[in-house]
Amino acid sequence: MSLSTKWNALKEMMRMDNGIQLLISRTMFPREPVQICRYKGLEFVTDLSAGDANGARQVLATDEYRRFLGQMSLEGPLNVLDIGANNGGFTLLLASEGFDLQNAVCVELNPHTFSRLRFNLERNFGPEVRAMNVAVCGEHRDVTIPDTRGGTADSIYDGDAGSAEGRTVTGMTFDEVMSESFGSSRVDICKMDIEGAEFETIAGNNCERLSDCRYLLIEIHHFPDRPRETVVGRLEEMGFRQIGGEGISDDHHYVHLFENSQKTASRGTEQQAG
Repeated sequence: MSLSTKWNALKEMMRMDNGIQLLISRTMFPREPVQICRYKGLEFVTDLSAGDANGARQVLATDEYRRFLGQMSLEGPLNVLDIGANNGGFTLLLASEGFDLQNAVCVELNPHTFSRLRFNLERNFGPEVRAMNVAVCGEHRDVTIPDTRGGTADSIYDGDAGSAEGRTVTGMTFDEVMSESFGSSRVDICKMDIEGAEFETIAGNNCERLSDCRYLLIEIHHFPDRPRETVVGRLEEMGFRQIGGEGISDDHHYVHLFENSQKTASRGTEQQAG
C-alpha cells in the first residue's frame, strides 16, 4: 500500500463519527479486518480484507458521488436502484444527505459482499430498502465468479465456468431487475457500477426500462475494442443527455451523470398538477 493510499485511508477514517475509535482499533489490532463505522447516525460494517474501504466508507467520506447530487432535481420520497452496490455506500449517502427513500433496491454480485450489504441495509433502514444478490448482464444466464470475500472491482467476467471453486450467481437483465423491483413504477436515480458489464447490459435489447429512469449515474469503462462512446451513444438514442461527469483524460473508467429529459419533464408536470 502506497503512502498516499494510507494517507487517504486515514482521512476517510477520520471523517467517520467514531474516527478516533477506528484509528485506535486499527493501530492496536492491525490484523482485525472488520470495523463498524458510524456516520451521521448511520452504522455500517466494513471488511477491510475484502476491499470494503473503497465502498461505503469512501463514498461517504469523499465527493465521489456527492458532487453529482446537486445537479439533479430531487424532491419527495425517491425510488432508487443501485446496481453494483457493494456494501451499500450510495444508499447510505442519500440518507446521510437527507433524502427520503420511498423504495430502494441495491443489487450486488458477490454473495459475501451481499451478506454485508444486507446487514447494513437492515441496520439502517426499514423494508423500503432491499438487497438482491444477482449479476446484471445482457441476458438471463448463470454467472460464475471466484469465491472471494468480495471487492469493488468484482466483475461478471472474472469467473471460470469450469472452476470448481467458483460461485454461481443468477444473471438478470436490467429489464428483469426493474420489473421485479419496481413493477411499472419509475425510478428517480439509477446508479450503475458493474465493471465493464455496462456494455452488454445497455447495448442489448433488454434494457428498455432505462426509459423509466429519470437520472442515470454510471461508471463507464473504456477499452480499445469497446469504447465508452458505445454506451454513451446508446443512452443518447434512448433520450438521455449527459449533464455531468468526471473529466476524461485517458482510457480508464469515469463516472457520468445522464438525465432523461422526457422523464424529468414529466415529473415536473406531475408536481405542478399535484
